[in-house]
Amino acid sequence: MLNLLSKSPFSGSKLQEVFAKLKDIYCINDVTEERKQYLTDTIQKYGYLPYPHYKVLDELTPSEIIFAYVEILKLEGTYENFKLKDIQNPSPLARKKVKNSNWFKREGHNIKLISLSALGDGVKSSNTGNFIEWVAQILTLPRGNSNYGVLGDTIYLLPFHPREFGCAYLPMSSDISPKLEDMKLSKFLGFDAKAQVKLFITLAQLAGHPVIYDILPQTGRFSKVVLSKPYVARWFDIKELTEDYKRELDKAIIALKGKYNANEVDEAKKLYLEILSGSRKTFKNGNEEILNAIDKLMEAPKKALSNQITNRFRQDDILKKVYEVIEKANGKKAAKEEDIQNQSEVVKALIKEGLWPSPGGAWCSSGVPVFDKMHSSKEYPLFKHFNHKDEDVTHFANLDCQTPYYFVYFENSKYNKKVCDFFFEYTRTIADEYNFDGFRVDHIDHIVDDFSEKGKFPISYRAPREVLSKMNSLLKRKNPYFACLAEYMLWDDFYRE
Repeated sequence: MLNLLSKSPFSGSKLQEVFAKLKDIYCINDVTEERKQYLTDTIQKYGYLPYPHYKVLDELTPSEIIFAYVEILKLEGTYENFKLKDIQNPSPLARKKVKNSNWFKREGHNIKLISLSALGDGVKSSNTGNFIEWVAQILTLPRGNSNYGVLGDTIYLLPFHPREFGCAYLPMSSDISPKLEDMKLSKFLGFDAKAQVKLFITLAQLAGHPVIYDILPQTGRFSKVVLSKPYVARWFDIKELTEDYKRELDKAIIALKGKYNANEVDEAKKLYLEILSGSRKTFKNGNEEILNAIDKLMEAPKKALSNQITNRFRQDDILKKVYEVIEKANGKKAAKEEDIQNQSEVVKALIKEGLWPSPGGAWCSSGVPVFDKMHSSKEYPLFKHFNHKDEDVTHFANLDCQTPYYFVYFENSKYNKKVCDFFFEYTRTIADEYNFDGFRVDHIDHIVDDFSEKGKFPISYRAPREVLSKMNSLLKRKNPYFACLAEYMLWDDFYRE
């Protein structure tokens, strides 16, 4: 494939060449004089097309979309004499020599949430949005007010990685989803999906719009990040843990035989073991009173054993198993995501051995999840979640299919430097590769609370405040204007933090 956009930011003569080809591909000269006049007059009056996105798709041809985009570039001062200016960094913040991130919270500044896959014309097709439909979105974005230092609307991009269960927040790799690839650009420019996304970001910035990205302090359960760098996650050895549970169950059974009929207790034990290993049966299929008594006696051991198996030293042993299974199933060692050649086979092999990354959980949970039992299908483990008051908050849980990064050793209140360093490098790489102007950091709504702040130790599996603070500082070292927006619910009046 042609590799005109191999690095970011795209700039100078390379960018000029690409844009000239883009005008030819979309036949900008086919726009009639009447339409040119209408589009030019409208854009000069408003600074953009004051249309909803669907109206642009309905009323403008691809040729007209590119023509209108050029008219916006003229207003922005990035296009003259029938070509793009020779610009080294397309970011409006770099071009305007902005020295800090105060632009982001300027009164009047707006943020536009965009999912590239959702920008298609749903009336005409069920396909995901393609490149020209992405550019159509740029036309509809207000361009701010330079007299008051208000930049054009910032584009906030949802994750564009391949998804598990169709969810943007369950990335299966750091690649670009192949569903986003526009075959027209692939054919005429030789650009793959990643190059097309990079080009869109560049075009948005040239039109005066900063672009920020939804960065995730977690990943999909068995993503290529997890498989190439297993140390970024805590791991559960479900087979080993189940054997531990069985030994504790024997102790519970002995205790209950002094209270209930011995034969009834033995029958309850058999059913409990079935349910533990995955069964469609429930406690109602047996003696509920005895089964509930067993379950109550097993609660403390389950918590203790789940904590033990996820402490640092047990994790080292489990990781050895994980690396061996991955290497065997993959056919070679995996140092980076690109080395994972057989992702589905690797995942099957890990599941077969009972090796599962520790999941997320509930927004208010703390510490590690507690393995409860296998699902009735026997296909995956189910967990319980507790808050710092030891209250069961499993009913809030909806994140067991995510893998949070292993930022903190809960058993000694210390940070996992290797994982923190990975996260800093990972976020820096993404920021550089796509030339982003900032991040919106997802899933950090419970990292600052009274318990954590007074104890000076994060109890949640989420990214700790200190980690996010250092990430922010490191990103600002290169680009002082780099902005970070936190998804945060402001629990317990901790506004300043």
